Amino acid sequence: MCKFFQCRNGFLFFTFLFFFFTAGCSEQKIPGKQKVLAYVNNEPIYESDLKRCLDIKAHIDPNFQPCPESIKEELNTIIDKKLLIQAAIEKGLVRQEKFVNTIKTFWEQTLIRDFIIYKKQQDAQSLSVTEDEIKKYYDNLHSRVIFKILKSPDEAKIRTLHEQIKTNIEIGLKNFKTIGPVNYEDITADVLKKSFDLPVGAPAIVKEGQEFYIVMVISRDSAEVQPLEQLRPQIEKSIMANKEKMLLDDWLRKQREKAKINILGQ
Repeated sequence: MCKFFQCRNGFLFFTFLFFFFTAGCSEQKIPGKQKVLAYVNNEPIYESDLKRCLDIKAHIDPNFQPCPESIKEELNTIIDKKLLIQAAIEKGLVRQEKFVNTIKTFWEQTLIRDFIIYKKQQDAQSLSVTEDEIKKYYDNLHSRVIFKILKSPDEAKIRTLHEQIKTNIEIGLKNFKTIGPVNYEDITADVLKKSFDLPVGAPAIVKEGQEFYIVMVISRDSAEVQPLEQLRPQIEKSIMANKEKMLLDDWLRKQREKAKINILGQ
């Protein structure tokens, strides 16, 4: 079954460190004629690129099963990676000549890492952590939550279903995915972070990018937490990492709006 989100222990430095786990997803010199799935600013993404990434993801996660949704998400991940690399070249972090033949996997990973560090340094002065943010984060650590969630790019469908749920929750939730129980610190998906303190049984509509979600907390149990002063350094670090991730997500969204992205067959 296709997974909606993957919750992991700890906090990753940006969602896009996923690229480092898909080491074999770099493009190789393509022999002969290959099927092109998409173009990003006239740079092709081949069917073999996508297949290689899916194979590696299946190797990392034995429970992973390709489905239309996961294939679409993986293609979007490759598109985002290309945008990062193109921006790194534009900023002069590497010479264009190095792209003439083959992009080496380790070098490509390093380039993405360096560009993320560059963006972090650019935005450092605008980022800060307030006491209210620390308190809210700490309060959320006291709970373990189970979610029901459904996503769709069709806003009208989501709003209609949202009204149906208000009338009959059991019928309305039949196609929803269940996520949890999860702690706040385990969540990497922004839509779930935003929904973590929703009242139990109150469905909400959340928009993320081009997708619309109905999210409902169906249970909330208490969790034991260490004193705030012991956790303060890690909480501050986690809040900052999430803000950096949001800035990168916003940058990628703007890059997508400006870029010439042509997904063939759509």
